[in-house]
Order: sequence, then C-alpha cells, then structure tokens
Amino acid sequence: MIKKSRKGVRRAIKKGALAVLGLCLCGLTACNYDAYEAGEGQLSMLVSEFVEAQTKESKQFVKATTDANNLLIFSEPLHCSWAITPDSTYRAVLFYKKENNYIKPIAAEKVYVLPLKAYSESIDKDPIRLESAWVSASKSYLNIRIALLSGKQEKDLNKHEVGVMELNKPLINGKHKHFTWQLTHRQNNIPQFVSSSVFVSVPLHDVHLGDTLTLQWNDYKGAMLKQWVF
Repeated sequence: MIKKSRKGVRRAIKKGALAVLGLCLCGLTACNYDAYEAGEGQLSMLVSEFVEAQTKESKQFVKATTDANNLLIFSEPLHCSWAITPDSTYRAVLFYKKENNYIKPIAAEKVYVLPLKAYSESIDKDPIRLESAWVSASKSYLNIRIALLSGKQEKDLNKHEVGVMELNKPLINGKHKHFTWQLTHRQNNIPQFVSSSVFVSVPLHDVHLGDTLTLQWNDYKGAMLKQWVF
C-alpha cells in the first residue's frame, strides 16, 4: 500500500550538476558559513533562498537570481570552493543579509540538479527520508530536501546515488497531463548511523499550468507519495 506523505539556463546550470548523484552527499560545505550566532550576532538576520548563482571568476559568485525571479547583485564577491568554473551558473541555497539596500552574501550551499531519467525496469528503491518537497515560485523546479543515512567506511569508496525517474508517459486528461515520477536511491552498502540533509532540484521543463505531478519514494515506513496540481 502506498501511504500519502503529510509533508506536504543556457550554459547556466553547470553541466557537472546535471547527472544522477553518484557522489557522497554527506558533510556538505557551505562557503564562508560558520556556526549560527544567536541574538544580534553576525548571522542573526540571515535570509536564505534557492537561487541560480553566477560566477565571474573561478570560485567567486557575484550575483544570483532567486526562484521568485529577483536579481541579487552582491556588494562583494562570495568565495565558494566548489564553484570552480568562471562565467557559469550554479544551483544553490544562498544565505545573505540586506544592509542599506545592499546584498551582503554570507554563504552558499550547493544544490544538486537531477535530470529526469527515462523509465527503466531496474529501479533503485532503497529507503530514503524525504523531509520536504515544494514547487519553486517560478514553477521551474521541484525542490526536495532529503536525509541520507551514512556511517564511517574504511576507505569511503561507496557513495549514495539519488535520482528521479519517469515511471510512465504522462497520462492525458483533456488538455492536461498527469506525470508520475519515482525518487530513486541506492545505498551502496553504506552504514546507516548518521543522518545528513541534502537539497536537490528537478527541472520542470514539461510540466505546465493545469498539469498534475505525483512523486513516489520508498521511506523506511514503506511506499510514500506526494502530489501537486499546477
């Protein structure tokens, strides 16, 4: 039985991100982001948004466009070690402060972009925790926060693999379509002791106003689904 979850670009996106995640997603590093300071500390007035952040030089973000299509021009470059390609755009969660009409960037956490995979009879359905999922304000992405369980390995050779697969061709109901996707996960025998949260985004190129999208995944409690009507 499937249970219903209660949780309810040009050269733009860097090509290296447009692949099924065959890499270790734990211990993500946010650029220049130290521990949160309570009260009136440096980070107490932070704003966080999903963005497409653009580099000018290698490892230097200079501006970003939010999911609400707002352009943010940074008052100073943001150094980010994983944004290695100059003049490119990366999907990220941006942490910033507004100071006298200026945008001061504080940190950026990488968001992995998952291209939709065509159906295959071989579907990786290892359990995965979906913490939240929502459609971006621009209707361009399905944003997903997942939790992956990992543990110490002798050589850290095994990696989590996460993807999204189209289970069938969209069902057409009048003028609208119903898409059914599967969030796939391969644990690859990684020990399951510590939980780490990761953000991924799935492009919604073919989903339009009036369409329906159903996302399925295997939780540790069984098969789950969540649905959106556009």
